[in-house]
Amino acid sequence: MSEQTNSTGVSNWIYVVIVLVAIIGLLAGLLISKATTPEPVLTVAQVQTDTPVVTGTDPTPRPPANPDATQQDISRIVRNLSRERRREVLQQAMKNVEKSGYERPRVLMENRQQARRKSFEIARTEPFDAAAMRKAIEEVNKINQEMVNQGTDLTIEVLQLMTPAERKAATQRRPMTRRERVQQRRENRRQRRNQD
Repeated sequence: MSEQTNSTGVSNWIYVVIVLVAIIGLLAGLLISKATTPEPVLTVAQVQTDTPVVTGTDPTPRPPANPDATQQDISRIVRNLSRERRREVLQQAMKNVEKSGYERPRVLMENRQQARRKSFEIARTEPFDAAAMRKAIEEVNKINQEMVNQGTDLTIEVLQLMTPAERKAATQRRPMTRRERVQQRRENRRQRRNQD
């Protein structure tokens, strides 16, 4: 009888030891991962836009202002135009905006990318040159502002080229449901087939 009690008692202790070892391993892993997690580093993009550094419990900082947001607005405005009308309006609007002296959007984006690369190079060099960094950041901001201005003018041009009915439909547009998007795609396909 004592052998049965003893073997049952030993097997229970084995389970307790296994659980304790697992808990200790888990705690050790958490402590090691906390100790080896690098401190957040301020990036050039955060310096440019005053985006807060990721610290504490907030793992996602708020996104900086997007100079490409105007392009997204234009896409929303012309979304319900037919493909041909959309192409016509956008091409004419781009021609009108380019006459105003703006560079092509791709050229601006390439210039912005080069300016960003330059600012990263300045940030990496030793000794750090604060005046050069300020000048590089100002150049990036200048290009961003030019892109915003161009996008604003483009939006106004698009709205001017649209008919009053098209503008009304664009401003009253609510988000389409999935079913409506599928139906619209089917209708567009039918129209294209009928044109061919």
